[in-house]
Amino acid sequence: MVCLLMALTFYALLVIHWHIRNNWLKAVGYLVVAVAMQLLLFELLNVWLPSIHIELQRPVKAMTLRSLFFGLNMFLDVALGAVAYALHRKAVNALEQQLQLERALHAKEVERLNMEALALQRELERRRAESAQWVTAMNSHGIRNAYNAIYQLLLKNEKIANGFLGLKAMHEYVLENAPGQSGMVPLRHEIEMLRIWSKVYELGYQSNSSLDIEVATRLPPISVPSFSYIVFLENAYELGDNGNAEHPVQIRINIVKQHVHFRIRNKKITNKMKSRFKSGRPSGLGIKGVRQRLELTDIPYNLVIEDRDDFYTATLSIDYTKHI
Repeated sequence: MVCLLMALTFYALLVIHWHIRNNWLKAVGYLVVAVAMQLLLFELLNVWLPSIHIELQRPVKAMTLRSLFFGLNMFLDVALGAVAYALHRKAVNALEQQLQLERALHAKEVERLNMEALALQRELERRRAESAQWVTAMNSHGIRNAYNAIYQLLLKNEKIANGFLGLKAMHEYVLENAPGQSGMVPLRHEIEMLRIWSKVYELGYQSNSSLDIEVATRLPPISVPSFSYIVFLENAYELGDNGNAEHPVQIRINIVKQHVHFRIRNKKITNKMKSRFKSGRPSGLGIKGVRQRLELTDIPYNLVIEDRDDFYTATLSIDYTKHI
């Protein structure tokens, strides 16, 4: 009988624990089971045992009752402690949820303010760019008119007139890529400007120099930073042996496996074009600018300079895999 009572009590406690979610109802259920267990034990001592002719001595019965009451009090203390702990955890959880909600709202507010600041910064940059474009447009318009007026005076000399047109194209190219512009030009346009630059320089130096240029028939539809190639041509004419007709400035532009290979080679003037690379001096501002602009545009590149006693060679390879 006692084993059956313990089994029923254990089963009732399991049912309450697994099927009742509310902490208050769980505590009440535990209390009801405890009281029911105590009543059944009282019934066992006072009714069932005498019915089978088992009489407990009064001291034993009194001790048993005291033990039962002590167990009941202990259970009530534990139950009340469990209820208090459950209420405490509930309050703590509610407070934590409130704090999490406030943190989330604060984070959203910070994000909103950051987005507004970014939008204002972009608007400011856009207005600055528009202002720079207007200034460039107005300046270039006036300069073009001046070029056209002077060109009319130079038509009597075809060579000078053509050189003047080349100079005009060079100036327009500079204006189009002034600060505030994107600074990126189609590869084909940069190569066209190489030819124009060369004609103007040949006219200015009054030499027998010429440009030996070979370009791949099919060019990828990519853009490069303006003056990426022109800088090297300027160095060749400024520091090279331009009067040597046997050694013209040589330019080769090839496409190999999504790489644009630009190679320029020119003969050097003795004692004039001493290598600043061999002597440990930094490269010229133009070449330094090419490096920096390629790095800023995140275009993978490789620049190799061969500075020998008689010839100067520069090879610039651009990987356009990510920019096509």
